[in-house]
Amino acid sequence: MTNTIQIDESETSNIEIEFRYKTSKSKNDSVAILLHNIFPTQDINQKSQYLTDEINLPCDDKWSTYHNVIAGRKGYKIYSFAVENKSTERIWLDDFRISINGKQCKKYVFFSEKDYQKLQSEIEPIDIVQLNEHQFESLSKGIQDKKLVTLGESTHGTKEVNLIKNAIIKQLVKKHNFNYIIFEGNMGSLEDANNFLLNDPINGVEKALSKLFAVFQTKEVEELFTWIQKYNISKPLRDKIQLKGCDIQDEIDVLDKLMKFAKRTDSDLESLLSLFSKEYKVPERLDLIMKIKNRLAKIEANNNKIYRNEIQYGNLLEQFVIKDANIGLPGYRDSCMASNIKWILDSGPKIKAIFWAHNIHVQKQFVAAPGMNDEVKSKGIKLTTGQFLDDLIPSQQFVVGFALNEGTYRAKIDLTFVN
Repeated sequence: MTNTIQIDESETSNIEIEFRYKTSKSKNDSVAILLHNIFPTQDINQKSQYLTDEINLPCDDKWSTYHNVIAGRKGYKIYSFAVENKSTERIWLDDFRISINGKQCKKYVFFSEKDYQKLQSEIEPIDIVQLNEHQFESLSKGIQDKKLVTLGESTHGTKEVNLIKNAIIKQLVKKHNFNYIIFEGNMGSLEDANNFLLNDPINGVEKALSKLFAVFQTKEVEELFTWIQKYNISKPLRDKIQLKGCDIQDEIDVLDKLMKFAKRTDSDLESLLSLFSKEYKVPERLDLIMKIKNRLAKIEANNNKIYRNEIQYGNLLEQFVIKDANIGLPGYRDSCMASNIKWILDSGPKIKAIFWAHNIHVQKQFVAAPGMNDEVKSKGIKLTTGQFLDDLIPSQQFVVGFALNEGTYRAKIDLTFVN
């Protein structure tokens, strides 16, 4: 749980924290108190400064009380407190109280009554025990004529959310002709994953799984890939389910694909790519990317042939360098993911895609810390993939988010599945 309070800069702040806590373990358990000190900037395009302190407390299944007074740091006017369980057991908290200079802070109201009623009308409970495709018939009403259904998640890798997504994906494929699944994963890596599933009936699932970010390498995703491979067997290529990625977390796979293309077609491009792979200064890398993109355009013109994928690889290199150097504006990564999804949807007239990502990416209205939302809204700043997609494919996406009270995680580590 967290509680965030904004401090008046004119105050000398003594922050008093008190709460009761226990866990389900009878002994040798612990919880952590996290105190984040935030020095905010007035400019939404600049990063705030953070300092974090952590205090570990021993605990067991009997109620204990934590009480402490902390001196506020000068200039750090936002303090965020969190209590985190350090084991796999449950934690209970009660009587949580925060005071500043002896004045108790009021609880921040995140939802008005109107917001709450709207939320209640939008929520659809899911019975995970009796999970089946037919529970999601109501989706059919919302996805009419949509080219993209985005499936969020409050945490990556949670078993229950993955099982729900699997059931929804199967329904969308079989009843609504969705044929692409776009992961929050590197575009080049997922291209390899797709080829593994299509062309390797023996080890394709395992190889495809290895191309995902580690948080997606779960038992449930393995089961989905196995189902996709079986589904594709009897289908012509145009009807097979395709895996895609839209993210830009590294350059390795894209650079490798461009280098293979260059070796086959153009020695000048090969030289530029070789220079790029050895260069680490951002301005020089960006200059080389411009030359690479110009060379790709010239190759296309000289051969009177469209190299759509290769041109996109050049765009991905540029996206990665800007994102990795942190020189893009807030929301840059999400803007890239949105444009890459649009690029995928434009690949063919009958593409209907499912986007698998975190809630924070798929949301169409950005939700942030108190005070930041107003600035974001007033300046019309877009920060999420869902917001950017609303501009790129107006009225063509349907967003589903997931939230759980509790869940489990099943991960694949060194080719062994663990609970």
